[in-house]
Amino acid sequence: MGFSKIRLFATAIALVFGVAACNTPDDQIQQFPTTVEDSADTIEDSAQRAKAPNQDDQIQQFPKDSANQVANSHQSKVEDSADTIEDSAQQVKAPNQLGLCDNPNDINERYSDDEYLKDKVYCQNGRFHRIDGPARFKYERDGSVSSEFYYRNGRLHREDGPAYVWYRTDGSIRREEYSQNGKHHREDGPADIWYRTDGSIKSEDYYRRGKLHRIGGPARITYYKDGSIREYGYYQNDLFHREDGPARRLIDKSVLYEYYQNGRLHREDGPARIRYYGNDNPVHGPVLRESYFLEGRRHRIGGPAIVKYSRDGTIAEEQYFLEGEEHRICRPAFVRYHRDGSIKEEEYYLFGNQVTPSYALPIPGDNC
Repeated sequence: MGFSKIRLFATAIALVFGVAACNTPDDQIQQFPTTVEDSADTIEDSAQRAKAPNQDDQIQQFPKDSANQVANSHQSKVEDSADTIEDSAQQVKAPNQLGLCDNPNDINERYSDDEYLKDKVYCQNGRFHRIDGPARFKYERDGSVSSEFYYRNGRLHREDGPAYVWYRTDGSIRREEYSQNGKHHREDGPADIWYRTDGSIKSEDYYRRGKLHRIGGPARITYYKDGSIREYGYYQNDLFHREDGPARRLIDKSVLYEYYQNGRLHREDGPARIRYYGNDNPVHGPVLRESYFLEGRRHRIGGPAIVKYSRDGTIAEEQYFLEGEEHRICRPAFVRYHRDGSIKEEEYYLFGNQVTPSYALPIPGDNC
């Protein structure tokens, strides 16, 4: 029996038997107590378990910083959404908006209240413009240059180097950005580079015509101080995408691998998201959680779409999903186990709706 027929049959059963029954006090949908256990990785009550990032056809684009968004253990079944590639300061982009001048054909200077030079801009026809050097300078109080910008006709543009350079007070480079015609762009290397005080690279992003994009390698990479890779992301046209392996890897307090195609979590031959215990280098620890996705929705036939493991490899929790909805006929769609393997609690779902066990009915002819 096809999936659509199963849905229609189960819906009819719910309408005939379930709705009236659920309106009576004696047959209300059973709610199972949910105990928040030892970590933020615990799968919580059904309201918190029902949805997760990148489900229901959401397209994953830039991961935003979330160090301040990580929920405590009572809020965090939504897995991995707090993981990021860069801190929020690194998400701030150099100004690529059109540069306009107060004095259309002159050098514009701006001073602070105590009369030190803060900003100098070269203008032509009312726009930031200079051929033979930076069109804009920003200064520190001591007169040193804090940043410089190359503009052509009001837009960040430079063909032989970075169009934006940000300096530290000691003169070392903090950040470089390559832009052409107002868009982040570089053909032969990363277009956005952040440096540490010792000159080592903290992060690098590859852009083509304003979009994160790279063929044959990750478009976004961040590094630890020792030079090892903390996180990488494969992008094409601003979307996570890779066909021959994980599009994203993060090594932090745990190790995370994610498989994306066209911006959606997707993998046909295994879990699309795998998190491992520990960050042991060069070998990570055992599997903590596996999640199966197809085209951005949690989905798996013949097994649970989410499996959480204890450190000893035993299964701690299971969840069953079909096409993004928590669903399982005959048996519980969510199961939590004791350490000895016995069932601690279970919940029944049909097409995303929690039901009592008696309504998780088999379809005639099906084997449960």
